[in-house]
Formats: sequence, structure tokens, C-alpha cells
Amino acid sequence: MGFSVRRFGNRKKEGLLNKRLSDLEKVLNTFKQKEKQSNVKRQEEQKKVGKNRKEAEDEEKEETEEAWSSILDINLEEEDPYKELEVIIQKKQQPIFKLPSSLKMGNVKAYEPQVVSIGPYHHGKPHLLPMEVHKTRALVHFVKRSCVPLETYISELMKVIDELKSSYAQLDKEWIEDDKKFIELMIVDGCFLLEFLAVGTKVSIDDYARSDPMFSFHGKTVNYDSAIKDLLTVENQLPYLVLTTLLSVARPQEDAHETISHMMLCHNEGPRRHILDRYAERVLEAPDLEIGMKLPTGYSASELYYQFGIRFKKVSGYKSIRFDWKQAVLLLPPIMIHDDHQNPFLNMRAFEVWVSKDLKFHSFIYLIKTLVKSVKDVMLLKYQGIIVGPLDEAAVLKSIQVFTKDIGMFNVDSEPIVALQDMNEYCKQGTVMVWRMCRIWISNLYENYFSNPWTIISLVAAAILMALTMVQTYYTIISYKSSN
Repeated sequence: MGFSVRRFGNRKKEGLLNKRLSDLEKVLNTFKQKEKQSNVKRQEEQKKVGKNRKEAEDEEKEETEEAWSSILDINLEEEDPYKELEVIIQKKQQPIFKLPSSLKMGNVKAYEPQVVSIGPYHHGKPHLLPMEVHKTRALVHFVKRSCVPLETYISELMKVIDELKSSYAQLDKEWIEDDKKFIELMIVDGCFLLEFLAVGTKVSIDDYARSDPMFSFHGKTVNYDSAIKDLLTVENQLPYLVLTTLLSVARPQEDAHETISHMMLCHNEGPRRHILDRYAERVLEAPDLEIGMKLPTGYSASELYYQFGIRFKKVSGYKSIRFDWKQAVLLLPPIMIHDDHQNPFLNMRAFEVWVSKDLKFHSFIYLIKTLVKSVKDVMLLKYQGIIVGPLDEAAVLKSIQVFTKDIGMFNVDSEPIVALQDMNEYCKQGTVMVWRMCRIWISNLYENYFSNPWTIISLVAAAILMALTMVQTYYTIISYKSSN
């Protein structure tokens, strides 16, 4: 009986032991399976890494081969495009060119279009695409109004396509090889320019809706400021030949140059290079003259007026700029300055540096920079009618400082520089210098003692006190002598 119980107890222990062993075997098997799975996964990752590494090496090898092939494909006989540009400029063909990035640095928006693209340089940029709809509408209206088939315009422009392409100094390959695309761009942009400029001028158009967002009088008024900035940027130009060709086909009985002059409100009806060139002609007119680089110094407008007695008088244009020695008067044309003129002035400077020999605009701007150095100068010139516009004095000064910054070139024989040199000679005269010292003393006296009522009262009181003191001293001396 005891043996049976003991045996039964042993059997029970054996069963528990076997159960534990089986549990351990299951755990071991689980670990083995997981280890096997991790090994398989590790092998797959290693294969994948090896494959990726091989692919990366292959790609790097292909890129290296492509780079070498592109270098080997370079045509060593090809001319430097900037040398070609210099040759074109020397021949006076005056192309439309791209400005260097260094010139645009810090003020890119002033040199690149923000609303409408004209020509190939900025065509297709995303922020300029909305205006393409209006450009297409302009083409439709222009062609329909002329009653001339579109094919006629295409054929006439194709006759001068080589001259049109040569008008662009840095034309991309797609425009050089695709004549159809290039002519299409010329027609669309040319019609847009003519339609937009014609609104509100003698060259009237009346086949648009009164509420048209672009080509009605109201639409042009709303969009003019933003659009004209883009139309007057150096890189955003169309050859003048495109406009004259389109007008010659549409209005054969009219003179194309005269029509464009009316649109641009210009008096000179001769041919120009493009719209920016025509706009520059509106501002200034001067012959080709010898260029000089010696910078003459000069006094500011307020110094000339208050210290030397030189006055300022308005004249009609650039050629009338001079210094009247006898009357001590500087004759200047009025200059309009507001927010929308700053960018065109910068682009006119850039354009003149590249293509002009006379530097007439630089000469005029240098004179303005010399005269305007403070708000006081702006106030004086606005009062004299030389500076006009809606901006206040501080804003005008800031605008002038922007478009006259780093000005260092001009024409020594130009009217502005000759006038500046004449004023310098006038100011060096002995009698003028004496009068200058007197004016400075009077000016200081006025600023220090007559600038407000309290200083005037103090000065008068001091003068009265001084007079009374002198009278008292006089009578004291007289009474002393009488007593003796």
C-alpha cells in the first residue's frame, strides 16, 4: 500500500516534469523559428542593400559617363556669346539682352516682369500665365478689326524672321530652331502691345466691352501701373520691327512709326529699337557726344539757393538744361517721381549702359543726385516746380536714392554736366563767396534766433536791455562830468 502511494507520487512528479520539458521544447522551437525568420530577413536586407549599392554605383557610373560625354560634345569652335553681343552692339544693331545676375542682386523684381511677359526671355513662367488669355484676345480683336487674314501677318513676319531673332542677344535653342513657335510669340505679344497702348489715345479702339478688364479705358486705368512696369524692363521687350510690320499690314495707309509715337505720346516719329527705347526718348533727347569719367562735385539744391542765391526754373526738355550765369538761374525740366517710375528709371540706366554711347540719361540722373541730398532739397525743388508727383518729401528722397545709387558714368559734354560745371565756376567767384558768407550768417541768425516766437522775444528783450544799459551808462558819464 505504501509502495503504491509512493509509486503514484513518483508518477505524478514525472508527469509534471514531462510537461515542463514539453513547454521548454515549445519555447525553444519558438525562439528557433524567430531566429530563423530574423536570419532570413537579415539576408534579404543584405541582398537589398547590396542591390541598392550596386544600383547606386551603376547610376553614378552612368552620370559620370554622361558628364564626360556632355563635356566631350562641347563645340570648341563656338564663339563666346558675349563677344558676339559686343560685335552686334558695335554694328549698332542694339539687341534685346539679359542683364547679369549681379546687377539684379537685391532688387530682382525691378528687372523682371511681374504681370505680363513680352518676348521669349520670361515666356511661360507660372506667375505670368494668367495674362496669356488677354494676349490671345488682343490677337483676335486686332486681326478681326483689320479684316486681313492671319496668314498674311505670319508671311510678312516670316520675311524678317532672321532679323527678329538677331534682335535677341541670348536666344534659347527652342526659339532658334522652332520658327513657328517664335513667329507665334511675336504676333501674340505684338498685338497685345499695340492693343494695350492704343487704349485711351488718338489711335482709339472701340470693339471691346466697356467693362473689359484689360482693354477698356477703365481696365487700362486699373492695370496700367502694374503692366507698364513690365513693359519697360530691359529683358521684357519686343523688336520694334514686329510692331511696325503688324501696323503696316493692318493699316497700310498710315505711317507705322507715327502711329506708335501717338500711342506712346512721343513727338519724335522716327524708328526706335523697342518700347523701352521709345520711352527713354520721351524723357531725354541728346546727340552722340564724347564720354568722360571724371566726376564733378557740386552743391545741393538748398545750398545753391540759400548760400549762393541760385534759383531754379522749369524748361521744356533735356536740351534746354543750362545755367544762366547772369541771372544765377539753373534751368531744369520737371521730373515726375512716384512709385511706378522707380523701376523704369533703373531699367533705362541698365539699357543705356549696354547700348548707348551718349549716356544722356546717366548725366541727367547724376545732376539730380548732386542736387538732391536731403528732404530740404526735395522741398525746395518741389516748391520750384522741378520735382512733381504725389509722394511726400521723404518718399521722393528715398526713391531718388534708389535709382541714383552707384551712378558713376556720364557724358562730360552733355547739358546737365556742363550746367553743373558752370555752377561750380560761378560759386568760386570772390564776390559770390563773400555774399555766401553773409547769407550763411543771416541764415544761422534766422535759424537760431527767429525760428520761433520765444527766441524772437528773448532776442528783443536782450536788445532792449542792452540799449537801456548803454543809455544808463551814457547818462552816468554825463552827470559825473557835470558835477565836476
